[in-house]
Amino acid sequence: MYKILWKECLRGKSLFRSLHNYSLKQIELKGKVIDLGAKNGKSSYYRFLNVENVTYVDFYERNENIIQIDLESEFPLKNNLFDHVILFNTLEHVFNYQNCLNESIRILNPGGKLHGVVPFLVQFHSDPYDYFRYTHQSLEIILKRAGFECVNITQIGTGCITCASHLCSRIVKFKPFVFIIWFFAIQIDKLLTYLWKNNKNYYVGLSFKAVKPQKI
Repeated sequence: MYKILWKECLRGKSLFRSLHNYSLKQIELKGKVIDLGAKNGKSSYYRFLNVENVTYVDFYERNENIIQIDLESEFPLKNNLFDHVILFNTLEHVFNYQNCLNESIRILNPGGKLHGVVPFLVQFHSDPYDYFRYTHQSLEIILKRAGFECVNITQIGTGCITCASHLCSRIVKFKPFVFIIWFFAIQIDKLLTYLWKNNKNYYVGLSFKAVKPQKI
């Protein structure tokens, strides 16, 4: 893990983004995939995902490789088109989040999967707007309301020291020192969580996976 964190740190990625990218290194998305949060394959997570057949989405840019979709409205797509929906660092920018999830499950094939990630402790970042920070409890409710099952939510960057290092290291310009901060923060939190169970309630972000039922 630390080898990947080191490389991502040198690329200027945050601890949250680096840990998320690390979690994707063995994921293979077979079949048709739609990425609701990227207009191309240049996002850093594509260096870790094993995926080939991807459709990209953007509301403000249009070309032959991009579908123009307003995530707050009905998607201009037929039912049961994709095997996977990617929703990385996107849901916090969608005010009508329930519509986005309802439409995501609609365009998935039965048994298709939604893969998402959201920040929890991160600065305000408008793209073009920034609305929400989700807890694990709220994610579970809104995913199940959309009709998803087998909801699996995982913390990214657990522990109060790790959270502090994620926030504070953004002002440090010397990348090797940033990595040292990350390394010791993670190690300290492993011990702290053993001694103080509430430490696991601090996290930088969340990743989630959910499945469209075979029959709805």
